[in-house]
Amino acid sequence: TTWRVTICNDCGKRSPYQRYAVCYPCRMARRGNSIYVDYLRYDREVTQEELTLLGYWLGDGTWRKEGAVEVIATEENASGLQDLIERLDLNYTLTKDLREFRFEPLWRFNLHKAYGMRMLDLGWQPGQKHETKELPEALLLKENARALLSGLWMSDGTFSDRPQYYTTSEKLSVQVRKLCEMLGHEPRVYFQEREGRKKLYIVAVIVTGK
Repeated sequence: TTWRVTICNDCGKRSPYQRYAVCYPCRMARRGNSIYVDYLRYDREVTQEELTLLGYWLGDGTWRKEGAVEVIATEENASGLQDLIERLDLNYTLTKDLREFRFEPLWRFNLHKAYGMRMLDLGWQPGQKHETKELPEALLLKENARALLSGLWMSDGTFSDRPQYYTTSEKLSVQVRKLCEMLGHEPRVYFQEREGRKKLYIVAVIVTGK
């Protein structure tokens, strides 16, 4: 997919995969569809719940071709993720993928294109693959760390002997380590070579209780 980011003539904001002079939310607003109007107001602050969703997206989310944002959940995480999305009052569609994945179905939350524009405004780049995903530097703040880590661990983390986070993105593993350090923990990053598969980076955390 060739990704383009252009400027909307109405709102002046960036839009992914834009074929028209006016972005999709603005075209919907012109037609009287008020669902998208709130997402033209990009000056609202990022809440802790939204940071948790963004952290989750880094593990189990993708950009779709038309610029929408998809988040995937297993049966175990689906209800909690749906509750989070609804508390954020996001417009979404939900489908259940009956193909087996770790012996259970997948739930696919499709957040409409307007939220893709919101993520662009927060600094995300469209078209990222799992091995190139990273957090926008502007979000790497101590006050954001706990909420971001909550979402990250919800998607690709474990709490067995010690907290561990798994990713194929080297840059993201370094950022996760920084977030853990902001909370006073002692994380270590190492990697595993996997034959025929991408290198896996693991962030292992020694919890200090601070």
